[in-house]
Amino acid sequence: MTHNHSGYLFDSNIVIAILDNDHASVNLVRQAQEEQRRIFFSTITECEVLSGVKHNQFLIAERLFSPKAYDTCRFRCRKKSSFHAKRAKKQGTENKNS
Repeated sequence: MTHNHSGYLFDSNIVIAILDNDHASVNLVRQAQEEQRRIFFSTITECEVLSGVKHNQFLIAERLFSPKAYDTCRFRCRKKSSFHAKRAKKQGTENKNS
């Protein structure tokens, strides 16, 4: 039995486009599925996306990266992005009350 370990390495621009439901980027995911190829993300891509992701896309992005084991960088990035999301939400609430 042979195993195909090839796949696609997506950078942060592609991941952001997927989160924005960009047609061409979503088609790349479909193509990978049809070809039975894996999709890979670097730790840098994961950190970039999670540190700048829109609040309403955070859970989707987190699920996109979920099969990976946590390492120190990922833990820090997720903690930082969670902090920024909470702060942005709080600032949005404060601005509405002003």
